[in-house]
Amino acid sequence: MNIWIQAYGRTGSTTLFRALRYVLDSHWGFSEPYLNENNSATGKIYQDTKKLMNVKNDYDFYKLKNIIIKNNQWQTPFENINRDSPIQEFFNFHKVVKENFDKVILLGRRDDFDWAISSYQSHNSEKYSSPYNWNESDNYLINEDRMDIGRRWKQFLIELSKNVYHKKITWYEDLYSADESVRLKQFLDWDIPFTDADIKILLDLTHPKHRYRRDASMI
Repeated sequence: MNIWIQAYGRTGSTTLFRALRYVLDSHWGFSEPYLNENNSATGKIYQDTKKLMNVKNDYDFYKLKNIIIKNNQWQTPFENINRDSPIQEFFNFHKVVKENFDKVILLGRRDDFDWAISSYQSHNSEKYSSPYNWNESDNYLINEDRMDIGRRWKQFLIELSKNVYHKKITWYEDLYSADESVRLKQFLDWDIPFTDADIKILLDLTHPKHRYRRDASMI
């Protein structure tokens, strides 16, 4: 079974990717293989795996069986990018994904302000997967320009949802909800054949106690 996670930054996609890799340990896992694909460690592993599996074209990536790929906005195979029409290329790429992946999870974040806090914190600290505290007295640091970035990414995900995948988005606020029944519903909606043991592990790994933001308002 091939699983694709399509997200944008600061939506909990890395935590989800690691959780799925943990419970589906027979699957290969690639996190953002098209991000600096010839230079990043993940990209090099991805390229080496393709060679091992005799996959010669990036658009044939789906021939790698039993894989989980986490991908972020605008990340497409470098060798196939149509630089004259990057938006159309992005949507064309996802039509290939839809046709060849068994399960696709679209992951976004409803709350624009909380997204902006996470974006601000990660970029200023250059620590993208580390716990942090946020004081409300610092809210003045979050401006409309930063929130607009998140809104644009979210809108592209909505467009993918409506025009390519025709499926609903999984929202960060639900996937990492303090309400266990809400988290469980997300897993069931994906229609992935998890075992009861898998579900138990996923419920723990998505508990809000694991969120990067650790101040009281988020737990």
